[in-house]
Amino acid sequence: MQRLPGIDTLTGNRLVWGVGAALTGVSLLVVRMLVVPQPPSHPPQPLAAAQATPPPEDADEGSESTDLSWKNLRGAKLVRANLRKARLWGADLAGADLTGADLRGAKLGRTVLTGAILTGANLQGATYNLETRWPAGFPAFRRGAVLEVAGYDLRGVNLRGADLRRAILAEADCSGADLSGARLYQSDLSHTNLSNARLRGAKLTGALYTDMTVWPDRFDPVKAGAVLVR
Repeated sequence: MQRLPGIDTLTGNRLVWGVGAALTGVSLLVVRMLVVPQPPSHPPQPLAAAQATPPPEDADEGSESTDLSWKNLRGAKLVRANLRKARLWGADLAGADLTGADLRGAKLGRTVLTGAILTGANLQGATYNLETRWPAGFPAFRRGAVLEVAGYDLRGVNLRGADLRRAILAEADCSGADLSGARLYQSDLSHTNLSNARLRGAKLTGALYTDMTVWPDRFDPVKAGAVLVR
């Protein structure tokens, strides 16, 4: 189990302590992590061959790429690189050229992408978390990436107006959080604790929840457009 240090403020795309997340116009007063995947604890290591080869035309679309977690890829030339489903947890890709790279389904938790070139990169289904550092102003969710904060402790945080489309909030503790006006379209709220959360004006069309999801008193998720899954 790991804990995320307290985070004071999130403005636009950058946390005060340098941690990035695409939650436009959001202020996170406190973020504490309950349970997250346990990555290797060692620091980034240099990668001998940073130059990636573009995928062949007949590449297996379902194959997983090499595990590049914690690798030092600063400034690497990865133009059209096949990084589909690659595990890039904690990798340092600051300033890397990822033009046209295939990052579909890649794991980008804690990945450093500040200054990276992502023109034409395919990020559909790639997952990231609150510690992923994107280039300034980069709209990760609009490019198909998915915020994954499953198991996070988000009690009482200010997520007013946050764009959380397709976000994975399964088993997160959002009790007392301010989600007023938040866009939660097609988000995963399975087993999420939303007791005493403020949901006035929140957009929940297509959001998935279970019998174990806890809603504020007198809140009707079906009327709000959420979908019960069993």
